[in-house]
Amino acid sequence: AKLPRSSAEQRIQRLEQELDAQTKKYGSAAASLERAEAQCKQLEAANQQVTAQAKEHQLRSATLEKVVTQLEADNKRVTAQLALLQAKRTRSKADMLQKKAAKLERETQLPSSGHDSDSALPVTAQCRICFQPVLHAKTGFAACGHSFCHRCLVEHVG
Repeated sequence: AKLPRSSAEQRIQRLEQELDAQTKKYGSAAASLERAEAQCKQLEAANQQVTAQAKEHQLRSATLEKVVTQLEADNKRVTAQLALLQAKRTRSKADMLQKKAAKLERETQLPSSGHDSDSALPVTAQCRICFQPVLHAKTGFAACGHSFCHRCLVEHVG
């Protein structure tokens, strides 16, 4: 059935208005969709950047772990070497002290006085010329048992 022209025109006008409203509605949705797509691309780019940074940090972390492991191994090696050097130094000092003790013991032993008696004089003696105490290492003994310092022996005896 044919509608009167005015009714058909009204209907067309109404449909055009609905079309305009739908176009605006979908145009607004399309613009929102484009904005969402742009944001999505930005987020994807940021995600890629963060992922790349995370990989770089992992590599640095692995490198640092290797360096720390190497430094710990070096520290153990140096500590062991230091302990060996300290032990050698201690042994060397002990050897040196033993040698000094042996030398001092030899130096403090008195030579025989010409008598059968092996009795020892005191560790220090007194020079019979200058009357200064002298160690036996720097003392000369006469057959009679008197002691003289080296300086006096050189000056007076020659």
